[in-house]
Amino acid sequence: DGGDDDHRDDRTVKIDMDKARSGIAKEFLFQNEDEDDTATTQKEQNTKSDDQDAIDEAAHLQQISETKLHSRRLENARRNPKASAYFKRPPNEIEGYDTMWVSAIDNSCIKNLRGSLGNYGVEFADNFGDWVDGCPEDAFKSIEQVASYKARQVWEVTGLPCIASRTSFEIEPGKVPEKQQSQSQMGPGSSGMMNRGYLSPRVLSGYRFNDVGLAVDYVVDALKPLSEPTRVTRFRSCYCFYDGEMEIFDYGELDCDLYYCNSLRTFIPTSFGIKGICQTLQLTFG
Repeated sequence: DGGDDDHRDDRTVKIDMDKARSGIAKEFLFQNEDEDDTATTQKEQNTKSDDQDAIDEAAHLQQISETKLHSRRLENARRNPKASAYFKRPPNEIEGYDTMWVSAIDNSCIKNLRGSLGNYGVEFADNFGDWVDGCPEDAFKSIEQVASYKARQVWEVTGLPCIASRTSFEIEPGKVPEKQQSQSQMGPGSSGMMNRGYLSPRVLSGYRFNDVGLAVDYVVDALKPLSEPTRVTRFRSCYCFYDGEMEIFDYGELDCDLYYCNSLRTFIPTSFGIKGICQTLQLTFG
């Protein structure tokens, strides 16, 4: 008998887990069912997220396809048969560069961008900074749409990863003086509406431009004598990176009192934008 017990102890018992599990009451399998439900829910959420991303991408492409901005230098490169060889040239390894990119930002900011990314081995083949609106509707495009359009257009011609930018300017609505508020309640026919203290709606309205140009200084100079010195103005720069597959956005922003505002303040948000996009690209590409 002792020998038989020893043989039984040495035997290896094989259990069919699927068969064994089928004989267990379902109430004892709640943990596994919860895991299955969680996995199914997660899969459905991922599918919905992918579908929404596809919808957003299609809407984005539709919006930028309606943009008519153009760059004369880019169009010349598109027609030039030697442009392909120029943009395909290898980076200057003697200077420490190991990759070639291109840009479409303001010409006054290109040195800052080259210096920031040059430390990471990025050489810029060229900068296309001569963009102009092609139709009145371009002035109403968002800075994201404009920057994305420029980056995609330059990538299409050069085949190189591109960084493009656009800076907007806005002035927040002014405060209506208390005296004018009481006059407005009396109606437009009241005699007080013609007082010298009455401010025109053109003065009190907010303004927004999707590009920084001569109009900025013109509007600021016109509003300064009639507005509070602390009336808020805002510069916002959008930088877009595009390499044919990946699109990355980053921003720089400055709020400035109207008293100190002029077009030269644009360099502050553009510098922050360049710093932000460089840090984001560093984290993305390592």
